[in-house]
Amino acid sequence: MSHIRDDKSAQEVYYKPEDGHDRGELFGHTNLSALNEAPVLHPSHYQSASIQAVKKTNTQLTKRIPPRRIALCGGGIRGVAHVGVMKAFEEAGLLGHIKEVMGISAGAFFSLLWVLDYTVAQIEHLALELDFTKLRNIQPETVLSFPLTFGLDDGQGIEKLIGSVLKQKGFSPEATFEQIAVKHAKHLRCFATEIQTSKVREFSTVKTPKTSVKFAIRASMSLPFFYTPVKEESTGALLMDGALLNNLPLVFLNEQEIRETWGVLFSITYGTTIQPIHDIMEVIRYIYDSAKIMKNVPYIHKFGDRLILIPISDFSALNFEESREERAKLIAKAHRLTKKFIYSFAKEIRPLRRFSAS
Repeated sequence: MSHIRDDKSAQEVYYKPEDGHDRGELFGHTNLSALNEAPVLHPSHYQSASIQAVKKTNTQLTKRIPPRRIALCGGGIRGVAHVGVMKAFEEAGLLGHIKEVMGISAGAFFSLLWVLDYTVAQIEHLALELDFTKLRNIQPETVLSFPLTFGLDDGQGIEKLIGSVLKQKGFSPEATFEQIAVKHAKHLRCFATEIQTSKVREFSTVKTPKTSVKFAIRASMSLPFFYTPVKEESTGALLMDGALLNNLPLVFLNEQEIRETWGVLFSITYGTTIQPIHDIMEVIRYIYDSAKIMKNVPYIHKFGDRLILIPISDFSALNFEESREERAKLIAKAHRLTKKFIYSFAKEIRPLRRFSAS
């Protein structure tokens, strides 16, 4: 009688702890890479009665491996919620497993911080202590030129912030995707919308190695009507927020990439009571949110088993004056929901049963 993978390592590779204990390393210190590299167990080695069980187990492992990629949605100031996601990943021992971080709009900015290896504590400090009102750069002349520039804010505040986080890690503010990839193991990918063609533009080490990261993220964060679009001099293309086409980066990936990716999506719902609108900022907010609500529904159904959904209806994307306390509450909510998602994932894979053939 010959045993198939009848050893201790087989148990370690496929074992996921039961829920009910709050350990820092949910998946263990050494098992993640082994899980990725574990060979598919061929049904011919097993008794015929066990073939279907083996196939089912292998399919489950293929779909449910801990993620190699994380996709962060956009959401303006709501993007601070991504810090809660990172905290939960850190506690579960998943941060080191991520090989690529991608994002749209605010998700693109937090993806950059993740790729640059800022610690979760540093990113949380930035999210809580930064005075977001100082990022605004709305001047009388920009308001008057709105019909020509298509935005109220020229985005210089955001560009300075992006340049600053790059400089703190030893890069030029104009560092390219290629230059960052040389020094950091994780890859960065972000998306913007090309207005004239209504096409998504991907910025990454593969597609745009020579492009400035600051340019790409600024383009991805160009909320329509609020920020002026970014012009690509080589093509004349005007680039805006990637969420114009879709706020979920998962949509732009191929099937293999989707299987290796978890996504973070902010869910928005409004009641039937009509609320008063006080200024142009609220008009922009409702228009933007309404478009996202309609687009989110089919993708929640399609990618639901790999989406971390975070309700944020009571948190405005454009409220730069949001208090530290409110930001902390949103981070805590995202942290709690992400932990719940991770533990539900862990419970779906049980230790692999051993089969033998005579």
